[in-house]
Amino acid sequence: MIATKNARRKAWTVARELKRRRDCRYGLRGVEVSLASREGRFVVLGSHWDSKGKLRLELLPAALQADYEADQASYGDGAGVVIMTCAQVMDFADRWRGRTLRNVPAAEVYLETEWPVVCRCWC
Repeated sequence: MIATKNARRKAWTVARELKRRRDCRYGLRGVEVSLASREGRFVVLGSHWDSKGKLRLELLPAALQADYEADQASYGDGAGVVIMTCAQVMDFADRWRGRTLRNVPAAEVYLETEWPVVCRCWC
């Protein structure tokens, strides 16, 4: 284990771990991360590849995670399945717009919790 937080931050960006995993991003959703440019922790909501092949993340402040999940569950069927019409998806997105960080480069995001191995394609 690396002793200092700064040394750990340099070593474990999402981009570095992604490279080690041969660009397999499965399991990243829900992992807690931090940013050098902002205080606090965030939770990865989603990711996508940009036009240059770099991973971009959507992040939610960790303090809002319970509210986000409760709001999402309000559309569920009680068994953990979320069912939404197109209008409901737009309404949900509108309510959370501005509270998430979008298009954050993976190279600027530092892992704070374990990124679980859910796919063995890179092993």
